[in-house]
Amino acid sequence: KVSVGWYSQGTDKYGLNYPRIFPATDDASSYLLTVVAMDEAGNATTKTSRFRYVPNNLIEFNTIKTLAVGMGLKTSDNQPLAYLRTNSIRKKDGSLITGVQTGTLTVRKDAAFAVSMNGVTVVPGDSK
Repeated sequence: KVSVGWYSQGTDKYGLNYPRIFPATDDASSYLLTVVAMDEAGNATTKTSRFRYVPNNLIEFNTIKTLAVGMGLKTSDNQPLAYLRTNSIRKKDGSLITGVQTGTLTVRKDAAFAVSMNGVTVVPGDSK
């Protein structure tokens, strides 16, 4: 159970202070949001909604068949066997992101082995 804070956006309009949630990694992953509203007279109503969180900047790899070894694998002409490539990534205002960016690598909990990227190793079910 998470209590979410709120803030006023003007007369009769409020916004939520968003908690940290993680992207849905499969069709069964979802969140259940329950909102309880109460007026000054003590009348209350409850609404519940189930949702999946899939951010616009989520990058997912398709399944690849590879060896579970602790080093980067390369082809015979010294090219990486697997690599991360994205289309242009944009900010919310539509402008292109430039410079060094940080991100979070998450490995599904049902993965058969850990994933390493740029010296960081993430085990199944973890994020770094």
